[in-house]
Amino acid sequence: MIQKAIRLQLGRAAQWSWPLQVLVPFAMVMLLWVACNPMLMSLNLVDPTHSVAHLLEQGSLVGLGLFLSLKYLLPMLLLLHLITSYVYLGKNAFWDFVAATANQLTGPLRRLPLRFAKLDLSPVVGAFLILCALQWLPNLILSKLTASKVSTWPL
Repeated sequence: MIQKAIRLQLGRAAQWSWPLQVLVPFAMVMLLWVACNPMLMSLNLVDPTHSVAHLLEQGSLVGLGLFLSLKYLLPMLLLLHLITSYVYLGKNAFWDFVAATANQLTGPLRRLPLRFAKLDLSPVVGAFLILCALQWLPNLILSKLTASKVSTWPL
């Protein structure tokens, strides 16, 4: 029910391929940063940029932050799915949404032997992999860049 409502709101964009669905929000955030940058400079919230490439680099980092913020939402959905797969919490559109989203997220893990008797560990493994990809890996990269005295924010 919730996914149907989301697809209705997205319209034709819901039919796009997943890479395009990922790149369009990234590009929109980047363009929003570029559009809001003059206002942010006039309020002295950001320093003036040196070039258009510098501004686009800043926008791409802000857009990347959008995707990195999914580290809070996606593992929570997977853990809720783990709970609802063993505890009946009633019939609700939200739980249907959680189940459908978790099934999409754990789809690549279906080939792995993560089911032991009645215990399915794919939501736990999926949450761990998401946290690795969106939390620990960026932190590891940032620590390596900091150790080599390289800044990620374009100056």
